[in-house]
Amino acid sequence: MATSDVTQGLTADVYGQLHPVETDEMIAQKLKQFEEELEKLPQDQKHGLQQAQEKCPAELTNEFKLMFLRSEVFNADLAAKRYAHYWDKRVEICGPEKAFLPLTLDGALRDDEVALKIGFVNYLAGCSDPHGRAILYVLPGNQDKTKYTRESMGRAVWYVIHAALEEMPEAQKHGIIFMAHPAGAKLAQFDRAMMKVVLSAIQGTLPVRLSAFHICQPVRKYLRSYTCLEKATLLMMCGTN
Repeated sequence: MATSDVTQGLTADVYGQLHPVETDEMIAQKLKQFEEELEKLPQDQKHGLQQAQEKCPAELTNEFKLMFLRSEVFNADLAAKRYAHYWDKRVEICGPEKAFLPLTLDGALRDDEVALKIGFVNYLAGCSDPHGRAILYVLPGNQDKTKYTRESMGRAVWYVIHAALEEMPEAQKHGIIFMAHPAGAKLAQFDRAMMKVVLSAIQGTLPVRLSAFHICQPVRKYLRSYTCLEKATLLMMCGTN
């Protein structure tokens, strides 16, 4: 769990996360520290970021940087490292031709319509837990590796997570909950490599606080397919069949 000076004296919630009280003064101070930490990073950790500064400076807003600070509970050092890694990973996921385009359906996602329509990871717009956490609904049974590449699905997942964060500011502060419902899925549809792509995007890359990963009615004979999640987050299984 990321901590910083703004979390002192706070009590963790049911997911073990801390939520500092934000003020304009605190945010301004942390954004300044964030920029200072970026300057300290070695050049070999900022290749993607430097390209972004040249090719899409309009994307590098304080509002966007604030997402990274929130994801690391205002630890400016960790937020700066996540931000730099994000741009390297974005180049890897999107390719150098699309990485610096807006993450929109007519921008970086213009060739990923099939992966988006598959409905593997779905943002439940307008739905949240009592604290404003966004809910992403995962349907492993919708996967069909013959129709898209893992890279394309990776971009689709990035798009869905970005949409949740941009539409729900409280999700930036309190986090995101994944709910997976594997009922009816076949063993061949449990793509562990794809799940690792998703997790690598979340852990230390995308500006998101992952609160929990709930698996509803997990199929017992497929339980080994979930082991890649065990060290990633709070994993909760609700009933089995």
